Amino acid sequence: MKREDILEILKKVQDPELKRDIVSLGMVKEITGDAAAGFFIHLEVTTPSAELRDALKQTVTAVVSAAFPEVKLRIQISTPSRQPGTAAPVRPVVPGIRHAVAVASGKGGVGKTTVAVNLALALAAKGNRVGLMDGDIYGPNVPLMLGVAPQTRPLVNEQEKLLPIEAQGLKMISMGVLVPADQPMIWRGP
Repeated sequence: MKREDILEILKKVQDPELKRDIVSLGMVKEITGDAAAGFFIHLEVTTPSAELRDALKQTVTAVVSAAFPEVKLRIQISTPSRQPGTAAPVRPVVPGIRHAVAVASGKGGVGKTTVAVNLALALAAKGNRVGLMDGDIYGPNVPLMLGVAPQTRPLVNEQEKLLPIEAQGLKMISMGVLVPADQPMIWRGP
């Protein structure tokens, strides 16, 4: 049994999200060792999801062990490091916020709020700390979609900053909780 045999077996393993084999996707970065000492397999995935890594490691172990039950395996899964020459973030735009996802469209009524709320809930369900800012000033529907009572208002802390409202496992702020629905608002300009 050689490296090429292991590589051929790994063509049967599909990335659960991309539905293509991990060899053609270029995820197999290194295979070293031999049948006597065992093989080391280094995979590189693009998502940092621990759940995906664990599932991929179990699948690779199962597929290789089924074909070669006597072989010892050691599997390492990593994410690509930043390439030289690419800009590193100087500092977060908002302290304490590591990642931001914007959901936007130039057209109204296409489901931006629905996508944003469901994406936030899905990320929270995976164990992430999630904050949702509803930037729609004309029709803020996030409070409605999260079941926040119409009379709910955010609190203000000692530094005179608004504290987000917690709903459905995430923190949320929206124009819909700042102004009552039946109260007109005068804007200088959005």
